[in-house]
Amino acid sequence: PRVGVTHHPVLWSPDVPRGNCLPRDRLAIPFTTILVNLEQNFIHYVLPGVMFSSLICGSRCISVTLKDVLILLPPSEGKTAHTSGTPFSFNELSFPELGEFRSEVLAALQKVSARSDAMDTLAVGASLAGEVERNLNLQQEPAAKAHDIYSGVLYEALGYSTLTAQQQQLADESVIVISGLWGAVKFKDRIPPYRLSMSVKLDELGKLASWWKKRMSAVLDQAAGNQLIVDARSSTYSAAYKPANGNVVAVNVFQLRNGTPKVVSHFAKHTRGEVARFLLQQTVEPATAQELLDLVQGRWDASLVEDKKGVALNILLPEDHQFTTLKKAPEMSAV
Repeated sequence: PRVGVTHHPVLWSPDVPRGNCLPRDRLAIPFTTILVNLEQNFIHYVLPGVMFSSLICGSRCISVTLKDVLILLPPSEGKTAHTSGTPFSFNELSFPELGEFRSEVLAALQKVSARSDAMDTLAVGASLAGEVERNLNLQQEPAAKAHDIYSGVLYEALGYSTLTAQQQQLADESVIVISGLWGAVKFKDRIPPYRLSMSVKLDELGKLASWWKKRMSAVLDQAAGNQLIVDARSSTYSAAYKPANGNVVAVNVFQLRNGTPKVVSHFAKHTRGEVARFLLQQTVEPATAQELLDLVQGRWDASLVEDKKGVALNILLPEDHQFTTLKKAPEMSAV
């Protein structure tokens, strides 16, 4: 028999932040503990197996997420040039310990870009000659925040401009882009558009992935600490940094083709962008691979696999899967 107020579909109170930790049709759960920490201005909600926190802001609450998660992304091949803006400064970029190394890579890139065989060395076609020429003047090019520069399929799916202000702030701190030129940058860093893949071998430095790995690993390991690292990079950029904390989950994407899972690069890029966006929007924060799987399974058919390379989250898309690009929010004037 249905007895008591606990036996009905749960209704959300406006005083409790929404999230994906509970389905809308689940029965109300008794014995929910609410811990109020007025000294730190936080409310902690403890449900069976779930705990999340919110800032106390008068009658409104802002969900706090991803303080213990890092998301690693590759740069996009396509980059958006800006017609106005001040040039970048090495001193303003995240991970200032990499400043000297960034200068070395930029100098080597500009030497190569000025040569007659630049297109072959940088492995680009004739249609990109203008971008290679732009490499020569990166210190004078207008710079913009990295999330406005990178413009490929993954970044369109992430849809930074359509996130809330709080989610954008989380993205600025939680997302690290591994780059052939910069080593590693965050979304808030101002950079110019450039043309340089991590797979390129520059005469003075050798193969960039190996060169950066020796110089960048200690810096990023220190920044990562014990955080869960969600690695959404392609293999080219994964070679430049292998996190050492043992709490890393790579994101792989497959699609069913005639009943068999197949690798599909265009869907993989897009889905990795969707995964990054999904994590930035959550009100619960995964701390382990299993917790990440539990969270992601609310949206995708996913499983964890482990091999000699580490732990991977395998997402399987259906045969009829299609994707659409998020519309970019209109630009707002600064106030």
